Formats: sequence, structure tokens, C-alpha cells
Amino acid sequence: MEQVKKKIERMKLEKDEAEARAEEVLREKKSVEDRFYQLETENSAIIRKLKLIEFDLDKAEDRASEYETKCKSLEAELESTKRDFDALQRTIAGLEKEVELAIKERDEAKSELQRTLSEIADI
Repeated sequence: MEQVKKKIERMKLEKDEAEARAEEVLREKKSVEDRFYQLETENSAIIRKLKLIEFDLDKAEDRASEYETKCKSLEAELESTKRDFDALQRTIAGLEKEVELAIKERDEAKSELQRTLSEIADI
């Protein structure tokens, strides 16, 4: 009988230890589940942020493409303006030569007129 009581005591003790271990395992399980939920929440937040970043990146790439197109257009316009400017400079240079020639011709005609007037005055 004494042995049975000791065995019952030992079994109660083992049962209490098993229940304590079970409670500890349940606490750990709850802790792991809580941490898992927290990680899922953080993961969802990161995924949302990543999607926003991808959206912003797409918008930035679109703007960059628009700016690149506009830049190419402005570069073409600048080249055209440079060609027009060079043509105008050549035209101005030609006109300046014509003006110089006209002034020279005027001065010669004036000089000829002065000589003629002098000759008439001498008569």
C-alpha cells in the first residue's frame, strides 16, 4: 500500500510537471503566434510601402521619359535656332558689305559731283 501511495504521489507530481510543461508550451505557442501575427502585420505594411514605392517609381520613370522627350525636342529647336542664327549672321555680313559698297559708291558719286561743281564754278 505504501508503494501504491508513493506511486500515486509520483504520478501526481509527474502530472503536475507535465501540466506545468504543457502550460509553458502553450505560453510559448501563444508568444510565437503573437510574434507571427506581428510579423505578418509588418510584412503587410512593408508590401504596401513597396507597392507605393513602385507606383512612385513608375511615375518618376514616366516623368523622366517626358523630360527626356522634351529635352530632345528643345535640343532640336536649339539646333534649328542656331542654324537660323548662323544664316542671319551670314545675311547681316552680306548686307554690311552691300552697305559699305553703297557708302563707297555714294562717296565716289559725291566726290564726282564736287569735282563737277568745281569745274562748273571755274567756268
